Amino acid sequence: WTPQQTHNISVNGGSEKINFNIGLGYMNQEGVLKVNPDDYSRYNLNVGVNAEITKWLTGYAKVLYSTSDATKPFTYNSAVYDPWFYLYRWPANYPYGTIDGIGMRNAINDVQQASMNKNKTNYGRFTFGGTAKIIEGLTIDADYTYSNNARRQHQVGGKVYGWDFWNKKQFTQGYYSDAIYDYTQFINTFEDRHVANMFATWVKSYGSHNIKVMGGANAELVNNESQTVKRMNLLDFDYGQIGLANGATTGASTAGHWSTLGFFGRVNYDYQDKYLFEVLGRYDGSSRFRSNNRWGFFPAV
Repeated sequence: WTPQQTHNISVNGGSEKINFNIGLGYMNQEGVLKVNPDDYSRYNLNVGVNAEITKWLTGYAKVLYSTSDATKPFTYNSAVYDPWFYLYRWPANYPYGTIDGIGMRNAINDVQQASMNKNKTNYGRFTFGGTAKIIEGLTIDADYTYSNNARRQHQVGGKVYGWDFWNKKQFTQGYYSDAIYDYTQFINTFEDRHVANMFATWVKSYGSHNIKVMGGANAELVNNESQTVKRMNLLDFDYGQIGLANGATTGASTAGHWSTLGFFGRVNYDYQDKYLFEVLGRYDGSSRFRSNNRWGFFPAV
């Protein structure tokens, strides 16, 4: 069984013109592995504020922050096959246990000696917005959101020691794991996202005739990048640092960005709330397409 615990606390309050809420949370769950167990924990914070700034202007702000840590034993049989695969793959008479205190070559022995892979994720999102009542029937809404997602992965391999009997006529004692798993690796990924929206709404009634007109724009910009560095031949399996290995070093990096921009409008008309007519259209552009085919108009009636 895998116990899980969750704790949440919230506070809210305010006055006639301003209110707020604050929420804190913690979650922890142990993994299914019983030797060298995996683990996941997360902390999160939510803050929200709404305010009537003037008689014609209201505003709000929201903050979300989350940080999580996940640990899992290094897998010596590639990322495709975890230890559970090999526990069920081999027959019931497959040798487990120890001889003279030294483990057999099997998935359990691999997990017991594995270093812990560490994944840390930090996520933050900040939103600010408001509504302005310009004149009777006319309002303008606007909001902006910035979010950042950062992830750091640290993988530490090494060597596994035990009784090896694979493709052998007799048991031999020593390191049996493949040399390709003797490395340490860091992977860092980052993403920044900006989203902005603004639209105006005008509502007017003339007797049995009701009209609503809306128009606005929205934009989104995303930047992302990643860096990976890996070095072979660890000097000490308990300290998986690049400077504490003396083998070949490899590295890679990526970077990218994309953006969208759109304009939209809609006109609604109804007569006595029985007969309805609507016209709308969008004009959108995306950097994901070639410059000569980047924009498109999408009407509807």
